[in-house]
Amino acid sequence: MARAIIRARVPPNALTLAGPVAMAFVFIPLLRGDAWTAGWLVLVAVSFDSLDGAVARRSREVTRFGAYLDSVVDRYADLLLLFALLVYLLEFFDPAARSTWLAAWCVALVGTVGTSYARARAEKLIPGCAVGFFERPERVVTVIVGLLAGNLHMALLVSAAFTNLIAAQRILYTRAVLEGREPTGRFAYWDYPRGSAQHTALSFPIFLLLVFGHHLIPRPL
Repeated sequence: MARAIIRARVPPNALTLAGPVAMAFVFIPLLRGDAWTAGWLVLVAVSFDSLDGAVARRSREVTRFGAYLDSVVDRYADLLLLFALLVYLLEFFDPAARSTWLAAWCVALVGTVGTSYARARAEKLIPGCAVGFFERPERVVTVIVGLLAGNLHMALLVSAAFTNLIAAQRILYTRAVLEGREPTGRFAYWDYPRGSAQHTALSFPIFLLLVFGHHLIPRPL
């Protein structure tokens, strides 16, 4: 796909900017209550994240501005997705339970913004802070699985918990580096890569919760 895009002379930054545009279309099925279609549209929208980087590398157009633009645009896409989920929540969740799930959405919003800021601010002080379990790929996959499984309420709970967990992990990691300690090998500093035993051990039960969680907490629809 990257080679075809290069032949079509589409610049990497255009793909980057297409991400939030594609994400905006998620509002359409969610306004109709169609979480299944919305899940597939989110998957299409986030695929631009992979394509822009692949096109930039293959066409040798990797630039510092491109990396900066990609990071900023990702934040817009994240917020568009969260507000699309809010529309669905307000329109289709059971009014009796709506305030509870609205609170979960608010906590997830704070965590999503907080974890991005925690890393950005940390990297003004230390060389890098790409640590923590629940980075953007995990956040997006959580929403996709929740939508496809019809368990958006579980995706909100997972997001609310783990977005704030990763923010805390990044704060602890930054503190350790600034104090001259070696922040490795502990859950609090989470630097285990995807595919590691630790990452899989935490991801698998979360996936099961997203798919089968309605047996524990009924869908509020």
